[in-house]
Amino acid sequence: DSDLFCSFFRGAPLISVPGQTFPVNNYYLEDLLDATDHVIEEGSRYALRDNNYGEKESLYVTTRGGEKRKEVVDLYSQTDPLEVSSTYSEYKMSTRRSMERVNEEVINFDLIEDVLLLLLIRPENNNTLVAPDGADLSTGSILVFLPGLG
Repeated sequence: DSDLFCSFFRGAPLISVPGQTFPVNNYYLEDLLDATDHVIEEGSRYALRDNNYGEKESLYVTTRGGEKRKEVVDLYSQTDPLEVSSTYSEYKMSTRRSMERVNEEVINFDLIEDVLLLLLIRPENNNTLVAPDGADLSTGSILVFLPGLG
């Protein structure tokens, strides 16, 4: 609704540019992980780090023998590593685990490479990422939207 946007931006002018629209398919991170079998390993540069989870605190622990010692503990309650959220239940288990680990603030260049490899070099292995209706993959383009940096 262009009038709504113009009024929201205090009467901003509406400019109409003639052109052609092209069919586009949207794929999200979980779709790309699933299609490429890309796995975000725990501890990788693309995974959340433990220090992102919660605060650390020092506690004094008394042992059975009466000895006192200082321990640093993570206040984040770790879930059972075998327990996986049902949020992405329609995806492969490796994708579901990767989605729980992923640090979306870090651009995963390895995943971008895997997607391009699948689409351009090994298209015979691709059963998931398909061209929009009527589009020809041999003459199409790939748009990769990345978050702003800085």
